[in-house]
Amino acid sequence: MASIIVHNGEHFERGKTRYVVFSLVLVVLIVVSVLFENFFGAIILFLLVGGYILFALMRNKKISIRTSEQGLAIADKLVPRTQLLQRSVELDAESWEVKNLIIVAKNDKLIFSLDDDKESTKIFMNELNEQLPLAENLEFSFTEKLIRKLKL
Repeated sequence: MASIIVHNGEHFERGKTRYVVFSLVLVVLIVVSVLFENFFGAIILFLLVGGYILFALMRNKKISIRTSEQGLAIADKLVPRTQLLQRSVELDAESWEVKNLIIVAKNDKLIFSLDDDKESTKIFMNELNEQLPLAENLEFSFTEKLIRKLKL
């Protein structure tokens, strides 16, 4: 059974400018909401930002994926082999190394950014080759494309 360390979701490098602009926009929106006595709007903004931060922290967590006879063990959850359809990889445009692993299940596409050494990655990918076919034509929905483009 081979295993690999990945980010729990797709990992994006974001610059400081993005966080400064996001914070400034949030502060302006909250101040405007309070000035117009829209306290409900200010509370909703706080909740949305809290959810976004929680979601970002969960996705940045590193987990392990292990192959097994029953399927794939992703962190503490086993995805049965009957649910797994195909897999794909995305390469880094500059280094041509494997950047993301995409697992297509019956109801979902699971995207993981790799964070392991080359040897472990190679062993894991070879074993995964034997278990899951390579996706011929992997298409993303408009929402998935938008989320990836905006690096959310």
